[in-house]
Amino acid sequence: MNNTLKLTAISSLLFLFISCTSDDNQKEEPTGKKNYLLTRVNYTAYPSAPIQTGDFTLNYTPEYREPEFVALFDLTYDNDKQVKELLLKKDMYENGLLVARHSYTLKPKYNTFQQMETLTVSSEAHTTSEYSFSYENELVKNLQVLDNARISYNQHLVYNNLKQFTQASVQTIENEPRTMELAYTYNSANQLINLTDGNNEIDFSYDTGKNPFDALPFDLTTLILDNIYFVPLTYKFANTLASYTLSTEESPFIFEHTYNEDNYITHTKIYRGSKVRDKHYMLIVYQYEVTKQD
Repeated sequence: MNNTLKLTAISSLLFLFISCTSDDNQKEEPTGKKNYLLTRVNYTAYPSAPIQTGDFTLNYTPEYREPEFVALFDLTYDNDKQVKELLLKKDMYENGLLVARHSYTLKPKYNTFQQMETLTVSSEAHTTSEYSFSYENELVKNLQVLDNARISYNQHLVYNNLKQFTQASVQTIENEPRTMELAYTYNSANQLINLTDGNNEIDFSYDTGKNPFDALPFDLTTLILDNIYFVPLTYKFANTLASYTLSTEESPFIFEHTYNEDNYITHTKIYRGSKVRDKHYMLIVYQYEVTKQD
């Protein structure tokens, strides 16, 4: 999708209720519910570098290598805690040297039902992408993506009686126009576990943690992991991912999460194939604003 962002999903943040008691003669303890509001996501990707060892070439992504890129999302909210704007900054490196710096602003626009109607992505006051959504019975039926004022692709979704999108027809306009038919499969926990276009597919497995993007109008998972395609921007991943496997890759991407006491992620390490240092692919750090209500 050119060099613009590939956004393909939506998300919203869960709230955790914690009850505590207090005594006039004791130190006051928290009461009511504790709310987590995601404010920043930092992520660093490490390149896969080939090494010649005799007659063999090995690919590895050691943690101590210089990064391929370092990026962060800063999120701002309105008075109703609705996402107002996201700022994405991304620094690209080669051999430890900064070679490019990109900055994007993402602005969602909502309809009267507080559903995201458009998402505009701009760089230096120039619109680079726009995502438009149309709804039927509170479900997104069509998604259109414009890249540099050109239609890049259209996606039409078909749902079952559980309100799960099970099929999608995608018309891509880039390069050579073509149509793809996608199929989506879920498990008994209502988690998306597979998508396929008949030739390529992605398999997902899950952890039990809370999705940190669950209160946002879209799920940043597919912005950060931009090799996950055609998961609609409106989809909420039910839980944190444990792994995903691309049919075009030899090894799965495996997640190792660190959670706080309320089961929200603070750090994520992603590995290629196995959880060893030389397979470290990405590090993600999450920051929250935590508020307490009586």
